[in-house]
Amino acid sequence: IYKNVYNRLPKDFCEVIIDLGAYPQPQDSGIKNKIILLLTQEEVSYRILERNYYTSHGLFKEFFKNTEIIVSCWEVGCVISTHIEHIKKICMTYGIAKELTMLRPTRSIYDIILAYGEKDRNYFSLLTRSVAIGNPRLDNFYNKKLDIGRVSRALSLFKDKNKKIILYVPTHGDLSSIYSMYFTLNKLSENFNIILKPHYLT
Repeated sequence: IYKNVYNRLPKDFCEVIIDLGAYPQPQDSGIKNKIILLLTQEEVSYRILERNYYTSHGLFKEFFKNTEIIVSCWEVGCVISTHIEHIKKICMTYGIAKELTMLRPTRSIYDIILAYGEKDRNYFSLLTRSVAIGNPRLDNFYNKKLDIGRVSRALSLFKDKNKKIILYVPTHGDLSSIYSMYFTLNKLSENFNIILKPHYLT
C-alpha cells in the first residue's frame, strides 16, 4: 500500500509503525516477525508500538513526540488514539472492490484523504479535504518495474505450460466469490492453469 510513496520520500523523513495494539486480541508473534523481515529486506525504517503503550498516556506521547503526520488506510490503532489528536492524519485509499465501505463516516478523522480519481475525491470531499493522486500501488506496473523474474518462477511450476492462464484474485467478506467459484475453478483447471491469490482475511 505504502511502498511507492515511501520510496519517494527522504529515508530519514519517514518510518513504518508496527502497531501491536491496533486489534483487541494479541497477534501471533510470527506475524510481527514476518513484518520485521519484510521491512528489513526492503531497508525500511520502523518502530514497534507495543500493546502496553495504549494504557500509558506518557509512553504513547513519548513514542510519538517527533511525529508530525500519521498515514493510514484504516481507522484502527494509533491513528484513532485520543493520546495524539494533535498529529495530522492522512488516509491512503486502499481497495476498490468495496465501494460501500469507501465512504465511511469514520474517515472524517483525517486531515486529508488521498483518492484514486475524481469520483473518489468527490465522495471523500463530503467528509474532509481530498486530493486525487492516482493509485501508487500501480506505479511499478506503469513504469515497467515489475519483478518479472518472480512471476516467471511461479509460472514455471505449472506442469502443462501450453494451457492458458487464469488469474483469480477475489476480495473477502460479502463481496467475495471464492466459495461459489470453487467448483467452477476446479472444472476450469482441466483446460487452464489457474493462479489463485486469496485475500489474506479469507
